[in-house]
Amino acid sequence: MDYIRTARAAVAPASSAEEPPRRPHYTALTLWATRPLTVASGRLMGVQLRGQELRVALATSTGLRWVSPSSALTSEQAEKWVKQSAFKP
Repeated sequence: MDYIRTARAAVAPASSAEEPPRRPHYTALTLWATRPLTVASGRLMGVQLRGQELRVALATSTGLRWVSPSSALTSEQAEKWVKQSAFKP
């Protein structure tokens, strides 16, 4: 790598190669349930909104993973979970 010496510091010249496109950076909003909901595939521990994508935290014997709500619970279960639990960051 070449350096250009200036009176204040040595700096590398700007690269002519283009930077690869970056994926959009989304801030995730995660809320944890005060009372997890037990479902057939494990226990639902929280919800996460990242961009426009909603996920639920599913705890199983192999660990915690974020899955689509439609694959983890029904509408009736979701309503029950909201009624019996509070969600906090």
